[in-house]
Amino acid sequence: MTISTENPLESTTNNVSVYPRAPWSKRTLAFIIDTLISGVTLPGLSILLLLMIPWFMGYQPLPFLEGVPKYFFFITLSGFVFSLIWFCLYSLLRDGLGRGQSWGKKSCKLMVINISTGQPCNYWSAILRKLPSAAIIIFSSPVFHLGGLLLLIEPIVAMVNEKGLRLGDMLAKTQVIEKKHYREI
Repeated sequence: MTISTENPLESTTNNVSVYPRAPWSKRTLAFIIDTLISGVTLPGLSILLLLMIPWFMGYQPLPFLEGVPKYFFFITLSGFVFSLIWFCLYSLLRDGLGRGQSWGKKSCKLMVINISTGQPCNYWSAILRKLPSAAIIIFSSPVFHLGGLLLLIEPIVAMVNEKGLRLGDMLAKTQVIEKKHYREI
């Protein structure tokens, strides 16, 4: 199948358009932006919290925490919990924001659509899209190195698929497309 530049839609079946695959460079950049937005504070707060636990319990005096009031631990813990909740919520719901566009996808001029209805991705579909990745993370976490390798399943499936669909896209019946190709039905 060839895609002409005049009409980016490949075909139309049952009033639902079939779109070309979104460029990998844009998808990768959008993923990096979204990952930074969702988890930029989490690593730093995690490390600080891990360093503070022995200090808070009184087992290990840390020179850089000398003279710091103990309630600073609770502020750090609250920040960590908030960051973790933000990370989980944004990661799950991001593709349902702004008419199928996470902040990363919006900046890269991409969007996620439901291929059955032709409408932008909603929150339910966004959650369904993330289920395979979440399952891989949860079930492979006891074997850390295996988890890292298993996370490659989603991008490999998307690279092999003609439309660039990940397992999550197949489950949710969604596709990442370039915004300029979108035609609302």
